[in-house]
Amino acid sequence: MNCWKPISAFCICAALCLSGCSGSSSSSQQASAAPEASAIAESNPGTGNPAAGTYRILGVVLPENCVVSSNELTGYYLTLDPDGKGQLFFGENNQGPISSWSVDGTSFQMKAGISDFTGKLDKGIMNLDLGDDYVLVFATDAADTSGLKTMTMEEYKSSLADSAPAGAADAAMAGEYIIYAVESTGRCVQIPEEDRNALAFILNPDGTGKVRVENESEDLTWRSSGNRLLLYELTGKAIDTYEITVEKGIMRLIVKGTDGEQDIIEYLVTKDADVSSIQITDKP
Repeated sequence: MNCWKPISAFCICAALCLSGCSGSSSSSQQASAAPEASAIAESNPGTGNPAAGTYRILGVVLPENCVVSSNELTGYYLTLDPDGKGQLFFGENNQGPISSWSVDGTSFQMKAGISDFTGKLDKGIMNLDLGDDYVLVFATDAADTSGLKTMTMEEYKSSLADSAPAGAADAAMAGEYIIYAVESTGRCVQIPEEDRNALAFILNPDGTGKVRVENESEDLTWRSSGNRLLLYELTGKAIDTYEITVEKGIMRLIVKGTDGEQDIIEYLVTKDADVSSIQITDKP
């Protein structure tokens, strides 16, 4: 099955923390509301090292410098000890020692496990770059975060549902669609019932939704244009890799073939859809 790998900003963290992926600087995604003047000592008095302290997660930076929080980030924090070491906590199953960290002006560097991270640290507010344009924002309890534009994931998705392009979501398309059959080279193979949760689309009536592949999932927004289904990442970027139509509870997702290969058509259906129009040639 050839579909995009659903990795969200809130799932990437665990993979990067101690797995060997390296972070790199991405200043365009850092929260611009952080103060420009360096005064970290004011937010961590008496530690001996002005940047030392406990930094708790605020959220992930998304377009327009929104800092969006999520329940999936619960338990994300790090402690910077005065001796240049510390501990990193990215959820219950991803914790480990910080072997070194340093601050040069407002430039922050850290090594945890075999991963290197960079970012910005100023007045107790840390923008930690995870690479691939993912930036997490942490802050000490004493830091002034009033200048940051923060919202919950629910508020962010609601704002996208109100402002995303391509018209409105047709409530008739809403529902949960699971993989039913795959067609290519003139053959249409029915997916065994026990494997049908491997790919699913959940389309909510308000224009929000989710795609689930195996055990991974990604939030999205959606719109309709006639019988066409238009998908968008939470950043507002169109997901145009596939041509998707929906009629009477049947989703027809076309994966275009390359280098002479045939197109692949994936059929996803709702629970009550009439699947008799799908011409099955091979059953499990």
